[in-house]
Amino acid sequence: MDVIQQEASGEEFEIPMLLIHAQDHLMTSMTTKDLAKEIVELHQKMQTLVTNYS
Repeated sequence: MDVIQQEASGEEFEIPMLLIHAQDHLMTSMTTKDLAKEIVELHQKMQTLVTNYS
């Protein structure tokens, strides 16, 4: 029986699988947000360069 099935059947673990899954989603979201910020900043810098050289 795997950990998910064991937890679903009532067995308790020190760190619940749902918490681990939620933390994984949170970290993925935070990374995506940081990447989006970087893309926006790069786009703004490129736009400034294009404007200055046009």
